[in-house]
Amino acid sequence: MATFSRLPLIDFTVNSFFSRTDLSDVFIISVQHLLSTTGSLFEGFVEMGIDPRKIFLLGKVYSNNIESIQGLRDLGINVFDSSHKFLPGDFKESFLSDVKKIWAEFEKGIKAESEIIILDEGGYLLNSIPERLCYKNKIVGIEQTTFGVRSIVGSHRIPVIDVARSATKKKLEAPLVAETICNRIIENQSFKGKVFGIVGCGNIGSAIFNRLKVEANVLTYDMDISKIVSSECSKRSVTSVGELLSKVDVVLGATGFDISGNININSINENKIFINVSSGDIEFNEFLRTYSKSFKRNGNHPTDDLVLELANNAFISIPYGGMVYNFDRSRHSVSPNKIQLTRSLLMAAFIQALSFRNHSGQFSHALIPLKAEFQKAIVQEWLKIEPSLAEYYSDELISSFHLLDWINQNSV
Repeated sequence: MATFSRLPLIDFTVNSFFSRTDLSDVFIISVQHLLSTTGSLFEGFVEMGIDPRKIFLLGKVYSNNIESIQGLRDLGINVFDSSHKFLPGDFKESFLSDVKKIWAEFEKGIKAESEIIILDEGGYLLNSIPERLCYKNKIVGIEQTTFGVRSIVGSHRIPVIDVARSATKKKLEAPLVAETICNRIIENQSFKGKVFGIVGCGNIGSAIFNRLKVEANVLTYDMDISKIVSSECSKRSVTSVGELLSKVDVVLGATGFDISGNININSINENKIFINVSSGDIEFNEFLRTYSKSFKRNGNHPTDDLVLELANNAFISIPYGGMVYNFDRSRHSVSPNKIQLTRSLLMAAFIQALSFRNHSGQFSHALIPLKAEFQKAIVQEWLKIEPSLAEYYSDELISSFHLLDWINQNSV
């Protein structure tokens, strides 16, 4: 009996591309957001023949859903607890300690020559592979975030399938995540009438702008002028973070970097709200760490809202502890019918990883694109299952996913 809801697009991906039958000596170690649809993905791995005792899974404290974690454990999967006692700004250090613990337990049960698939979210596992495993085991990595890919470039020792920069994830996922973020903002009455400023006009930033501008006054900034020029953000852009900060009430960090150094606290004389919409607690990390013991917060969980009172009696509020704002630790962040696209890309990458029988030659230390034929079939099936989702995208973009050359060119 299934523990999690079936996602038809995952079923399609497995039925279309999976042909190997013996997975008895395959191990999975993974960092993921432990949500219900993540459970559907991992239940799929078990149904394919992976021994759940050979799956080691670590979630993130700001997205972990208690019911989903229990469901994963009911499947027999080794789910590790996430640390939740740390000061604002210290998520990375705390999480690296969790990563060290999961690798230590994983090493105890692994045999030489066993195949290892590392399914990562943020590069944490890929940047800390125990040295002995690289020499004794067949290892393939999968990275699903741009932040993670950026962290491993030039230092990874194994082939890594790059889901993060696949055309499908870059072009189609961002509006789905942006909708969740914007709905959460719009439904919060404390944001009513506020002026918003988006720092970072990449995939997420521009998608948030396109959605939020319908409901509110929005300004944008990106130090990379090409990102502004090539997006709708150009219609409401300013020339610096300082200018943006002086004109808005709410700053949305969407750069994937720490933007604290661009914020002059002494120039703030009115109440401001800082919201992270990219990764972990990165966008305002230095600021969080500098004032970690000065924030007022209700409770002791890392996702509790933070408030800092300045010397001039103005307040800086940081919702959700400075963690990524599209999560709230519920079963779903983005609705299953939509986010099954991303989960199916990960399933496709897993199937692609299984095809690597050795690591010699051109793939030994390569970032490998997710196969274009996988992406094409998955997108077409997704829109067949959920035709209304085509409204999120232009006809030109949807048509482009019929072209393998275009998918390849845009998967870098």
